[in-house]
Amino acid sequence: MDSSQEETFITACTGCGKKYRLPKRVLGRQVQCKACQTVWRAVPCPDQSPSTEASQLTDAASSQLAGTASGGNSALNESSIDDDSAWIGKKLGRFQVVEVLGKGAMGIVFRAHDPDLKIDVALKILGKQFIRSKKTTYRLEQFIREARSAARLSHPNSVIVHQLGQDQGWYFIAMELIEGKTLLDLVRRQKKKVPIDQACELIAQAADALSAAHRLGIIHRDIKPSNIMLTREGRVKVADFGLAQFEDAGDDFELPTKAVGTPYWMSPEQCRNQTAIPQSDIYALGALLFFTLTGEVPFRGDNKREILNQHLNAPLPDPKKYRAEIPDSLVRIIQRAMAKNPAERYQDAAEMAIGLRHVVNAIAQSRMAERYGGLFGYSAGPQPMMRGSSGRFRNIVLIIVPIALILGTVFWFARSCSSPPRPPIIQPTSQDTGPMVPVFAIKGELRYHALGCPVISDVPTSSLTRFNSDKEAEAQNLVGCTYCQDLLRIQKENAATQPAGTPTPKP
Repeated sequence: MDSSQEETFITACTGCGKKYRLPKRVLGRQVQCKACQTVWRAVPCPDQSPSTEASQLTDAASSQLAGTASGGNSALNESSIDDDSAWIGKKLGRFQVVEVLGKGAMGIVFRAHDPDLKIDVALKILGKQFIRSKKTTYRLEQFIREARSAARLSHPNSVIVHQLGQDQGWYFIAMELIEGKTLLDLVRRQKKKVPIDQACELIAQAADALSAAHRLGIIHRDIKPSNIMLTREGRVKVADFGLAQFEDAGDDFELPTKAVGTPYWMSPEQCRNQTAIPQSDIYALGALLFFTLTGEVPFRGDNKREILNQHLNAPLPDPKKYRAEIPDSLVRIIQRAMAKNPAERYQDAAEMAIGLRHVVNAIAQSRMAERYGGLFGYSAGPQPMMRGSSGRFRNIVLIIVPIALILGTVFWFARSCSSPPRPPIIQPTSQDTGPMVPVFAIKGELRYHALGCPVISDVPTSSLTRFNSDKEAEAQNLVGCTYCQDLLRIQKENAATQPAGTPTPKP
């Protein structure tokens, strides 16, 4: 190893402080201390004088570093995706590979440096076997769709894609590098006791991202704990849109089977090989919430068939069996999200997020009441008059507060009586709305649907309420279904061209 200052630098082990002189070609790479076996990123020490005493790595370690950090891409075309050591220090496009982050069935993910943006990125590379084999060419299309789905979404709670590219026959995606862990790691680290309010907020953030994706016609289809990334600040990032489905009439891409996803989190319709809908992702969110709160999956089995059969037929276990302090309101959210019938689930993931944040607010208010309630003498039973300065203060508060409430009530009543009567609120009628097209609402739900909407396709007629028009439904405080607006518009256009007296359709 050359000892000249121009070709070497001095770095110190972060574990034991031992100093080493290394060639500059390994600057920024990971090295291992031969004294304490600590692995650290090689950066120069402040003191770089030639006289500084520093050890050199052993010959074996030096040769390993030379192969790890060697420049150029001479062997990249022949490299195997499994030989990750051959990638370290190489360049793919403008990105320089730094270290391995993880491996999957379709390829490998590296940490890489972007010299243009001056940031590190996660570089996901597709294995060439999925490009060369005619039987697995759909994997390339799937890989490309993953990048396009995430880039199209562009939501604060989804992973950002910087570039989709190809270099030397390798396809890669450069995306946001998440320095934190996954939801799976969090549950394991918390030993199945993630705080209830934290669990609700994390799933609510994932629901926000999925709601935005669904509005763009993107269905994730593979929501699971390992695909929910957590930043160091605790923000959720939904990742891996590799199995995403586009609600686009011009999109003819199909995987070999419609039963895609991971068995523990698959919705009943996915288990039946049916086309996934937004409510399929909501079902997975409910299963994810169950797991985050309890550390247990909702349904278990010895094999995939048993698990899928339970999703189809078995009643949902009570999460309070695993964790008694889960509030009943949260149990109801899980039950609704994981209903067997998609029509009985939340129709929008944003609705589920609202319900979860209501639980978070209730928990916060309960904690505040427990913390500060005693200051004002609140208690479950009568309190005796107390002595001392603090006791006198509490007794005064107990007297003044009721009097203030009584006076405020009297003042409000007197003012309301003296105010002029308000004009009546006139609800809009369907007579001035153009063509009359019937719409239908599931009893107990706050959304109405056009005839033919897939959400109500399996709902019995006895469970539906019919309205003569969408305006009539809106007068009852109902809102339109997000996924059949175009269908309703077409029905209105057809109704405008039909002669008078044409019978209206029934569900």
